[in-house]
Amino acid sequence: IFCPDYRKPPHHPFPAPVQDICSVYLALQGKVADNVFIGGDSAGGNLALAATQKLIQAGVPMPAGVPVLSPWTDPGDITSLSWKEYAGIDFIPSAQALA
Repeated sequence: IFCPDYRKPPHHPFPAPVQDICSVYLALQGKVADNVFIGGDSAGGNLALAATQKLIQAGVPMPAGVPVLSPWTDPGDITSLSWKEYAGIDFIPSAQALA
């Protein structure tokens, strides 16, 4: 397991963290086992997905996997039916997501 110390907001806003994760991933390619994963939870899950999207756009070899746990992707979109369906049990109320 390798956990890079990437630049973080607010001092280093997007896309700095994504660039750092992509740079680390590319540096690890060919130097360690071929099964490099990029993963994270919550905001880290979003970062893992954004970095993978950047790697796809660059046309480089893909990670062996992208495990994400509850990725924080778009909490501002409260038009999804799941916001209404799970309103009684969701730990993030829709009003808080818009804040």
